Amino acid sequence: MSASGLEKQNFNLLETNKGETIMITIIAKIQAYLADKDGATAIEYGLIAGGISLAIVAAVFAFGDDLQTVFSTMATKMESAAGKV
Repeated sequence: MSASGLEKQNFNLLETNKGETIMITIIAKIQAYLADKDGATAIEYGLIAGGISLAIVAAVFAFGDDLQTVFSTMATKMESAAGKV
């Protein structure tokens, strides 16, 4: 039976101080759980992170040799600059 079907039935079980029944409180918590979308947001962030990772891997494979040359040149220039200090 769905939460809305349970809500329509009149269950008077152990009334709380505010006059609400425990059953209504349980139904409200079930409805809040069903309406919660935080899990979907986490999945979306995971997909975005996966896409960015895929783009980085593709860029490294495409420009890997050029990047190695750039970093080697930078390292050589930094060593020569450090020797002048």
